[in-house]
Amino acid sequence: MGQPFAVVRSANDPGRVVVSGEVDIHTAPELRGSLCRAVEVAAGAPAAVVTVDLSSVNFIDVRGLRILVAAEAYAWVRGVRMLFTGASPGARRLIRITGLSLRVDGG
Repeated sequence: MGQPFAVVRSANDPGRVVVSGEVDIHTAPELRGSLCRAVEVAAGAPAAVVTVDLSSVNFIDVRGLRILVAAEAYAWVRGVRMLFTGASPGARRLIRITGLSLRVDGG
């Protein structure tokens, strides 16, 4: 079993979402909610950006990947840019396959 799943949003930087643990069928709904809330906070701000830090994610399945794709689309239609940082080489490969690679740090 990997580390427990957690999503943290800092009051000091509401546009930064730090994800850790395993993103799978059980944890994807919590991630979706956190990303959507971050997008809503960022929407309307000049140069609105939500940064999703994946450096502490040790596993991501297809459900988690779908959440990232859907969250990025949700952000885009609201005028918010979503960036993914810290993804492992395996996660970067999966993200690249989805077409999110232009928005991945180190992708």
